[in-house]
Amino acid sequence: MSNFKYYEVTATSMQVFKTYIKVPAEIDFEEVCLKAREIDGGHFVLQNEDWQYDETREIFEDSKMLDEPREYIKEDFKDD
Repeated sequence: MSNFKYYEVTATSMQVFKTYIKVPAEIDFEEVCLKAREIDGGHFVLQNEDWQYDETREIFEDSKMLDEPREYIKEDFKDD
């Protein structure tokens, strides 16, 4: 069993933009969704368009990803 889970995060504007994240397996889906919403303004800045978070879904490690997943560690999910 893998120590990580992989997620596809989608944002929309005039187009659909997808990015991928890799998180420790013990992080639950709700925490991943909250972190994915923070990506808006980070990964979702593309061609000066106004990207809006759309969804997060778990994918398999061997799924065809368009780019390398951005890796997060457990500490990235701690409250400040």
